[in-house]
Amino acid sequence: KLQGVDHVIMSQLFRSVLSLLAMRRKSLTLVMVAFLFAMVFIGLVSFSNISASIALSNVSLFHSHSCPEPFDQSKVIVASVNPRIYVYPNFLTEEECEHIIQIGAIQGLERSLVAGSNEATESKQRTSYGAFLDSTGDAVLRQIEEKIAVWTHIPPQHGEPFYLLRYAEGQEYKPHWDYFDPNLPGMEKYLGAPGQRTA
Repeated sequence: KLQGVDHVIMSQLFRSVLSLLAMRRKSLTLVMVAFLFAMVFIGLVSFSNISASIALSNVSLFHSHSCPEPFDQSKVIVASVNPRIYVYPNFLTEEECEHIIQIGAIQGLERSLVAGSNEATESKQRTSYGAFLDSTGDAVLRQIEEKIAVWTHIPPQHGEPFYLLRYAEGQEYKPHWDYFDPNLPGMEKYLGAPGQRTA
């Protein structure tokens, strides 16, 4: 693993190479070749670190021009390369968060339900309050959907509607498996084109 000054040098070099090539709109292959050449030349990284860096470069290179905010690569934390798990602190702005909270206050929140074999019911497993948010007529929610689509490379129509949750002190959602059980009646409508839930 990289440590100390070596890690700082590698990070700066990585950012510089990607920024320069992304501005010139070079191909993903050229970015990977340039990055790998630089890493091999200075001999600072192991194979696993190269894999993580390349995975992160894929996020920035496919970044859409329609994204409402510029990509700040320094904020991204690679939690896992396989499966790909990235952490982006403060992904939503304070204004976006406040807008969502206001929608919830106007619309009202109801006790969150747990899906059973026949219908959704209240359960001690899930004690939060929540509400589905419709992004159809809301420019801010649509912008958030676009931002999520850009970073995940998954179009909005493949996602689920926003669900706002409020957890008061003592409320929780106990650990559970969150998927569509294909053996339950009516699940075929969820398991068609969109497919099984993924996180």
